Amino acid sequence: MKKLLVVLISVFVCFLGVIPVLSEDKPSFRTEDYVYATLQQYQELTGEKIVKFHEAPMLKVRVAAGELPPVKERISEEPLVIKPVEKVGQYGGTLRVGSVGIAGWTDFTDARWAGMLRVNQNSTKELPYIAKGYKFTDNNKTLTLYLRKGMRWSDGSPFTADDILFWWNDVILNDELTPAKPQQWIIGGKLATFERINDYALRIHFAQPYPSAAYLLAFWPGRQHSFFEPKHYLKKWHIKYNPEANELAKKEGYDHWWEAFRFHSEYGPRQSDPDLPVVGAWKLEKLTPAQRLFVRNPYYPVIDTAGNQLPYIDSYIRSMVGDPETLKMKVVAGEFDVNWREITGEDYPVLKENQEKGGYRIIVVEYPGQLVHLGFNVNHKDPVKRKIFQDVRFRRAMSLAINREEINDIVFAGMGIPSADTPHSSCSFYKKEWRKAWAQYDPDRANKLLDEMGLGKRDEEGYRLGPDGKRLIIIIEYQERGPRTPVLELVKEYWEAVGVRTELKPEERSYYYTRVQAAEHDVGVWHADNMLEGALLASKSNQLNFDAEISVGRKWYQWWTTNGEAGEEPPEDVKQWFSGLDRLFTLAPGTSEYIKLAQKLYSWYIDQVYQIGTVAEIKQPMIINNKLQNVAMDGGIYTWDTLYEYPYLPEQWFFEK
Repeated sequence: MKKLLVVLISVFVCFLGVIPVLSEDKPSFRTEDYVYATLQQYQELTGEKIVKFHEAPMLKVRVAAGELPPVKERISEEPLVIKPVEKVGQYGGTLRVGSVGIAGWTDFTDARWAGMLRVNQNSTKELPYIAKGYKFTDNNKTLTLYLRKGMRWSDGSPFTADDILFWWNDVILNDELTPAKPQQWIIGGKLATFERINDYALRIHFAQPYPSAAYLLAFWPGRQHSFFEPKHYLKKWHIKYNPEANELAKKEGYDHWWEAFRFHSEYGPRQSDPDLPVVGAWKLEKLTPAQRLFVRNPYYPVIDTAGNQLPYIDSYIRSMVGDPETLKMKVVAGEFDVNWREITGEDYPVLKENQEKGGYRIIVVEYPGQLVHLGFNVNHKDPVKRKIFQDVRFRRAMSLAINREEINDIVFAGMGIPSADTPHSSCSFYKKEWRKAWAQYDPDRANKLLDEMGLGKRDEEGYRLGPDGKRLIIIIEYQERGPRTPVLELVKEYWEAVGVRTELKPEERSYYYTRVQAAEHDVGVWHADNMLEGALLASKSNQLNFDAEISVGRKWYQWWTTNGEAGEEPPEDVKQWFSGLDRLFTLAPGTSEYIKLAQKLYSWYIDQVYQIGTVAEIKQPMIINNKLQNVAMDGGIYTWDTLYEYPYLPEQWFFEK
């Protein structure tokens, strides 16, 4: 197969001349240039006045019918103001997106998932969103959060500090709903405490300085279901507020109240309760096995500079398709208005060929992490594999056996950077030598390391034998999506070339999660998120850690985070690394002490090769409907680290008529 791909890539090169080239002189989009915390701030900074407010025609009809109050009463007393990127938009239209499976993320999931704060386009700055601002005091041990006066949920009920405290006191502190407390809110070994000031302000207290806590509010830990919940709606399924919650749950088909509560509060791709109130731009209206329809939130507290309540787009439809190849076919046919997922550089020729017919334009965005990284499970239940995987010589050898340049050329059309698994090059503490750490293609050295550690004996087919005398077989488990299969097919060839028999085992997403969380796998595979500095801090370095989606040392991570009550005790050097990581999050990002410690920690982790990278900072094609305007993503970063389209202000996107 590899030889065939090498031939195909030579054919593909002729198309590279038509891939959009980003001009170095092109001004980069900065989210902070288009966002004003409140109407008052906008008017003070610009001298412009907004005295009249406007709304979508579909909402005017509801106001006239007496179903809604006037727009001025719905946008809160202190609406956020967004300056349109290109021009004031037009109301209307339905945006179409696709996903593989009901649980899969789409290219617009994060557009509706509003949070306390919003991150900018490169994950370096927190901006106002649902909250109008925040302030640190007490040597960064107290964070005060300020909400918008008069803000409401999508059903018209007031949104106050009580909705955050309900999430904290009645969800997080409830052991039935949250038996394991979120690590993001633990610093100095102690869980944060929340204090109500009034309806529109609260304080969060930490045991130690936690200056990076603001990043939590700008990423997934600061969004609905992760930081606040509609108390007025959900309390009837909570045993504290409804003594008959168990009976209600059983009527709905659940055994316990917390199961029903989880169903009704779910707000991710799996959301199935269309009555759940939201604060984001669109809310779930209707769902079928094949589609989910989201419509505009009439109480969204955001306006443009002309006084128009956002969003401009009336609704969007998320369609489920059976597999990645079917999704690609529908993308090429112009059936979706925004798509990045499941396509790579090798798809560019067919995208270009069908561009006019499909009615879309092609832009190029950067995925800053790695679309395919993998790692060996050092907590393996098989003692033979556990010993092998815990030997750093094995991990280094398997990394050296991979030809990253070839993967980049064949799978990513040469539009990435062959790399070890490292933080992004924009991080304040980044060291350029990390890029090549045990990542050069050197099969001779790989063979030498494998021989040295006692894996020199081979069977009649040339495969290496383990210390038990049996053929060493490595199984790579993964969920099929995007470029994973072609990359892993090459990895299989590279590893077998140094005598390690390798098998690929694609699995359904939830089954894969079950396997890796139980530490029952050999090798886990995922895409590497949380590599930009803000996201790395918000996740408490979740990705470059022993847990995350590839679970290279989940039992060690559990031991550390539960103070030895669960998991397995790690070696002393791993304990020291965990301790240093805890210290890192108490330091102010960008300071010399922070940079020095971060470099020490990641230098050790990368040298140990607990995770194996392939290709980083990949430039990828993305299709956008020709009629969709105010989209400023061309040349920008597009990743979970910034919540995909989140910093590009999708509520001000519109269809030009």
